[in-house]
Amino acid sequence: MNEQPRETATELAHPDWVRRLNLFGDAVGDPSHLISLDADELLAVAQQSTGLTDLSSDDDWETGYRQLVEHLDVRAGLTVLGRLSARAEIIRNLQTR
Repeated sequence: MNEQPRETATELAHPDWVRRLNLFGDAVGDPSHLISLDADELLAVAQQSTGLTDLSSDDDWETGYRQLVEHLDVRAGLTVLGRLSARAEIIRNLQTR
């Protein structure tokens, strides 16, 4: 059988708009300068947008949340688009918590 090689994610090129957006992070030295992933700030945004103040009443939940945000902020090496997506998803999850 004549099988065609399968395309993998590592072979896919980013669309031009993604590449250009991510270049903003390189231009300022680090994407974290443009898109904040601060656990307290994200909680405040979610609280302000919902009017709720009890988002972090479960200490076990908050510990895991802070570890996740720290990992995404410091260790994950996210691009501008990655940080923007992570920020939006975290806020959305906090709002519906």
